[in-house]
Amino acid sequence: MGAHVFAGVMSGSSLDGLDLAVCRFVLKEDRLESWAPLAGKTIPLPRAWKERLRQLPGAGPREVAAAHAAYGQWVGQKLRQWLDREDLHPSGAGIHGHTLFHEPDGSAGFSLQIGDGAHAAAASGIPVVTDFRNADIAAGGQGAPMAPLADTLLFPGYDAWLNIGGIANITVAGKKGRISARDVCGANQLLNALAALEGLSMDRDGRLAARGRVLDDLLDQANAQTSPSGIRSLSNQEVQEGVVRLFLSWPGAVEDRLATATRWVADRIAEALPEAGVPKRAVVMVTGGGAFNRHLLRELQDRLSSGRWSLTLPSADTIRYKEAWLMALAGLYRWLSIPNFVRGVTGSRMAVCGGALFLPPSSYLRS
Repeated sequence: MGAHVFAGVMSGSSLDGLDLAVCRFVLKEDRLESWAPLAGKTIPLPRAWKERLRQLPGAGPREVAAAHAAYGQWVGQKLRQWLDREDLHPSGAGIHGHTLFHEPDGSAGFSLQIGDGAHAAAASGIPVVTDFRNADIAAGGQGAPMAPLADTLLFPGYDAWLNIGGIANITVAGKKGRISARDVCGANQLLNALAALEGLSMDRDGRLAARGRVLDDLLDQANAQTSPSGIRSLSNQEVQEGVVRLFLSWPGAVEDRLATATRWVADRIAEALPEAGVPKRAVVMVTGGGAFNRHLLRELQDRLSSGRWSLTLPSADTIRYKEAWLMALAGLYRWLSIPNFVRGVTGSRMAVCGGALFLPPSSYLRS
């Protein structure tokens, strides 16, 4: 199939920014032979968009539809501006969008990512792939996690891959090539919400949490709300209406609540790393914004008391852009009609090629 240049766009549930990336992938038939990132950029989300996206879950259908179109247009414009500045010419882009609702269970489960593909394609001038998750849900899966596609193909050789974003998710390599993966718990959504009480966008390096003390009663209450270990995916609503609401309403100093929240996240991640079926010296690659939180990583390593697991940090670009690289690969695979969900991980009955493809007007309107 040769070489392909594709863009990826990711905006996570923590609302810290829009990650843009372009990668070159070389495929032989349906197999990825090699790849390389060509460029990456993070664009902070404007305050107006942060507030609008936060309010949307409670908004009416007209406002949701309007935001869906406007956000797609805005993302497409930002992508086009960046591509022009960097003189990049990808064949297309995989755009995740901002998850508004994710409710995959039931006879007609669904997942809604804000960011209309038609507007994004028109504004960017290139084909875009959006709405990745619903094809997998329609096939009986959860539409998540998507991360194992990038974990296993772009970063082979690790025993596990941990991404600490708005929601922490983990992929584990088992025996005979078996892969398991799931969302673990709310992470940066919770920590950032508490840091905002001090007027901060985040608790940089976990400095506030490191000054606080763990509130045992609060930790017990958070543990009581922990999702079952068998769950594959979490919604933003579950995180916001569960632990975020609990920690924001709990009395006490912000640094104490942050210390407790950090301990809770570390506990949940440590429990998700198996003790059986992995090497005696197993290595987990850590990415996402939480990988820059030194206090959280210290707490997590302390929780891994058996010594079986050790944490390793890749390059800063990998920490920042791994999910954007995932979207580039997933978008390319949809463009080429190659399955972009790892079979058996999401619960679907088959290997699914997810995503809706939108072409820019210039590709089908004749002068």
